[in-house]
Amino acid sequence: MQDTEIFSLALGLDGTPWFVKEVRLDREARRRDLPLDFKPGTRFLHPISSEPSPVHDTVQKCWRHLNFFQFECHLHARVPRVSDPEQGVRLITVPWARPDRGFTLLMEALRVVLARTAMAVNEVARLIGQYSQRLWRVLHHYVDQARERWDLSPVTTGGVDEVSRRGGQNYLTVLSTPKTDTQPARIVWVGEGRDATVLAEGIQWLERHGLQAPPLTYALADLSPAYRKGLTENQPNVQVIFDGFHLIKLAGEAVDQVRRREVQHAGALLTGTRYLWLKRTQNLTPGQEQRRHQRLTSGLQTLRAWQRLEVLRRLAQESDPQQAEIALHWGCTGALRSRIPELKRLVRSIRSHWAGIVAYFRTRITNAIAETLNGIFQTIKRKARGFRTLRCLRTMTCLVAGPLDVQIARAFPG
Repeated sequence: MQDTEIFSLALGLDGTPWFVKEVRLDREARRRDLPLDFKPGTRFLHPISSEPSPVHDTVQKCWRHLNFFQFECHLHARVPRVSDPEQGVRLITVPWARPDRGFTLLMEALRVVLARTAMAVNEVARLIGQYSQRLWRVLHHYVDQARERWDLSPVTTGGVDEVSRRGGQNYLTVLSTPKTDTQPARIVWVGEGRDATVLAEGIQWLERHGLQAPPLTYALADLSPAYRKGLTENQPNVQVIFDGFHLIKLAGEAVDQVRRREVQHAGALLTGTRYLWLKRTQNLTPGQEQRRHQRLTSGLQTLRAWQRLEVLRRLAQESDPQQAEIALHWGCTGALRSRIPELKRLVRSIRSHWAGIVAYFRTRITNAIAETLNGIFQTIKRKARGFRTLRCLRTMTCLVAGPLDVQIARAFPG
């Protein structure tokens, strides 16, 4: 069997008008070139009318294909332009590549697979010997295409959270959907900023993909007033839920504020003890547990604030929503009576978000999935050393943490 026949079979050209005309190998350039041609008299489908049409003329094209062993592989072909009495002369679409692209579908598929492993695009570009911008164009195409196919009409619960894009007050708003019987948990939208306007923009994008039928029943969010405003303005019937994670986090911040205030006069009793009060008891080492036990009779306000934190942790595990609400009410009353200013601020925050916290006790829906997806997001960001544009960041995030059903047509028929 000749080399041309072997490569024709490898490229899946058997049964098509196309064939490998010859095989060229340049050992010094480590490159293999495969000129393709079609059989004389072949009629091709017109791109608009889809009718078999005669060849009007041809245009020379070249595509980068997957490497054959250690050699770069390039396909060359004179692509026909076909004529139609009504639709005029048009360039046909070859079966191995998208129109007006310099890569075969298999080459594009390789790029998507490598990027989906969270490998930085610059690393993929160096690996295959191409400019990173050409890779971004491929990724944008397939990610945008996959996101447009999303049907979000079955979604009744959504999550909103903020992540830091870079240092300072530079944040992104991330919308996600929890895992269901038919859909995995996924990040569906990323926007720049963390105010009500950005959230409204994200909800409008979701509505264009079917979210309005039916509307959101529950929305998971942190204690941000901007997010609460954005949700209630754009989804007026939604029940905003503030899960136990954010409640415990807020209480932990209050405990640490008390400790930092007291360390100025308590000295050695509180120096270097931050995590003694913030970590769960089961997560402490024996030495840390002993150090904390030694301070239980010190009369510090930090100790009293920590005891309130422990109450909230037990409360978050309460299975009876009515009992949990009653216990939270008495817990807030006790915190106010402690006369600790940081706890008073904590109680004010809890009471201003009371309906959302009680909704968590009733539904037990958490935003843990969003936090996990945000961890994936941070991994992507670190590997890439940051992204130049929001579109690049959104594309990579949706590709890796979507997850997306990226559909790349078979590169060759047969």
